[in-house]
Amino acid sequence: MVDGCQDGSVELVEDFASIDPRVIGVYQPHQGAAAARMTGVRRATGEIVLLLDDDVEAEAGLVDGHSTRHREQEGLVVVGYMPVAAMSRRGTQDLATRLYSSAYEQSCRNWDDEPDEILKTLWAGNVSVRRADALRIGMQGAARFAHHEDRDFGLRCRAAGLQGVFDRSLRARHHYERTLAGLVRDARDHGHDMTLLHLAHPDALGQLRRDRFTALLPAPFVRLVAFSGRPRATTLVSSGLIGLVQLAGLLRLPRTQERAALVLIRIERQRGAAELRRRRLEQVH
Repeated sequence: MVDGCQDGSVELVEDFASIDPRVIGVYQPHQGAAAARMTGVRRATGEIVLLLDDDVEAEAGLVDGHSTRHREQEGLVVVGYMPVAAMSRRGTQDLATRLYSSAYEQSCRNWDDEPDEILKTLWAGNVSVRRADALRIGMQGAARFAHHEDRDFGLRCRAAGLQGVFDRSLRARHHYERTLAGLVRDARDHGHDMTLLHLAHPDALGQLRRDRFTALLPAPFVRLVAFSGRPRATTLVSSGLIGLVQLAGLLRLPRTQERAALVLIRIERQRGAAELRRRRLEQVH
């Protein structure tokens, strides 16, 4: 499934299709990840659909493993394990990879301890579902998300009575990379999307608490994030933290760099949520 990409992906899929007739390349103008997944589900012919992101590399036995889990029980959303591939570079270049990997592994531990959280915090890079369920529920909901269509899908699966299952033996390798600018942009989109998720699924998630952006932070950082919520303060504080992240990378101070980046992420998430609330108020008035 190629979603509006002009980087040679179409030609690559065509090459695979010329070798293996089971490969069917589909191209559509850019419509986003959820629409691309829905097109793929519609074009599929098998009973089970396995969804892999374009930067996720399947390991041996992945397809058979997903199929086996669905033969054991109906009504499942099977989530495989996709540890992040380590980068050879250290410093600012791999900062986003390290932080993303840490957040993902924490989610996996949460799923091990609390299986009910799987569909509430779904990561859809390595996930399978019965095609009939995907068609019935739909891969794309009413709200337009920047990145969290997968979490919206998981919550709608949960509401439809499906059960999430996390299986670490279903392995794929995630080749995740972001620049510092990309990390900041993703954090802002996360705040936007988390606000939308709480609005779209109040029964499952409740109201989005303002202290979500400061949870588990030491007191000085809580005050800094709170100060950054004031008009004109966000840009000033974010710019200073970006400079600190870059300096700590040059000085090879990874702990300082990561702490500064984590506070920066919270501030940008808060900014994304505030921007969405402001746009909604403007639409009302």
